[in-house]
Amino acid sequence: MIPSHCPLNDAVRRGMERNEDIGVARSRVRGASAQRAAARSVLLPQITSQSSYSRTLRGPFSDLGRSVRTETGNEEIGSLSSTSC
Repeated sequence: MIPSHCPLNDAVRRGMERNEDIGVARSRVRGASAQRAAARSVLLPQITSQSSYSRTLRGPFSDLGRSVRTETGNEEIGSLSSTSC
């Protein structure tokens, strides 16, 4: 309810804020602006980017097949060899 001592400008402003038709019209204007922006974006260049990184850690059997110097100075191929006691 608008008080009787309310200036005309305030009454008009309150009426426009609370009028459902004006609210619907504002919503339609916002929707049309969004559609226009979407339509214009098709004309702009599109840039995409992708990157990845992977790191392989050494596994327990990664030395198999490599030649390795032993404590005695002999060169052995890395393998699952056993020593006899």
